[in-house]
Amino acid sequence: MNLNFEVGKYELHLRAIDTLLLPKYKGSTFRGGFGSTFKRLTCCQPQGGCTKCLVAGSCPYHYVFETSPSSDAVVFAKYKDAPRPFIIEPPLTEKEEFRPGEDLTLGLILVGKAVAYLPYFIVVFQALGNEGIGKHRGRFEVTGVSLPHQNGRIIYNCEGQIDSLGSSHSLRD
Repeated sequence: MNLNFEVGKYELHLRAIDTLLLPKYKGSTFRGGFGSTFKRLTCCQPQGGCTKCLVAGSCPYHYVFETSPSSDAVVFAKYKDAPRPFIIEPPLTEKEEFRPGEDLTLGLILVGKAVAYLPYFIVVFQALGNEGIGKHRGRFEVTGVSLPHQNGRIIYNCEGQIDSLGSSHSLRD
C-alpha cells in the first residue's frame, strides 16, 4: 500500500478589530463559521447538493467538505464520506474576551490536495473576520500566515504579499 501524501502545517495570525467574545473552547466557533463561510464563497450551487453539481470534481467546497472515498479506496471503501482534509487548531487559552488590537493564533493543518487550497482557506478566514464571530459578532483581521516548522517564516501578510505557499511535506509509509 502506498501512503504518499502531502501535509502542510500553518499558523494563522489574527488581530481583533472589535472586542471578540469567545467561549472557553473556541474550536466549534471557528470551525462552524469557517464551514458556512467556505460554502458561501466557493459553492456555485448552494441550494443543491454536490451529487448533482457539474463542477463537483473541481470544486474546493466539495473536496474539503463533501469528499467521498475513491472507487479504488482500500482503507475507507466501506465509508460514505472521507475524513475532512483539514484540522483547525483553536487557541488553547481559556481567555474569553479579546480587546481590539489583541492577537490570536490558529493552527491549520491541510492534508493531500487541500494543501493546494491554502489560498482559499486564507480568503475564507479573511471573510469570516469581516463578518465577525462569537457573541456580538466581533470582527478580526488575518495579519499573516506563517510556517511553525520553519521558525515562523511568514508566507502571507495582511498586505496580500505571498512568499511561498509550498510548505508541504511528503509522508511515506
